Amino acid sequence: MFDKIINYLRDKWPLIVAWNVCIIVFFYAYGCEPTTRSLIDPREQITRAQLLTELDIMLLQAESRITDLDKQQALRNILLQQSLTLVQTGAIDPLGVITSILAVLGVGATVDDIRLRRQRKNAITYEPIKKDPIT
Repeated sequence: MFDKIINYLRDKWPLIVAWNVCIIVFFYAYGCEPTTRSLIDPREQITRAQLLTELDIMLLQAESRITDLDKQQALRNILLQQSLTLVQTGAIDPLGVITSILAVLGVGATVDDIRLRRQRKNAITYEPIKKDPIT
């Protein structure tokens, strides 16, 4: 019986090796996802889905910062326009001055709000809720 097994293995060894290689390639292909370095933390390896998520986060951050730059540019343009009107005509436009003051106050309030949010975020501690025992 042992001789029959050895003879079978001698006859079929290429097929056995081919099947083993196919099984190893199959497990490698489905078990090991390709990874690359992270955009946020280059020391970390991430998959394609994680990379796309990081890219979406970065695009949202860029859009937010571009919006902030647009607001700052609009404020700058208002102030420059009021200055040019004052220099060219010599008269102060009350409506323009009020608009400029409100714009400066709005930007100041936004900056202060962001500062307070950061302070509160850093000060948040998560502690367990203490329940009073019912006596």
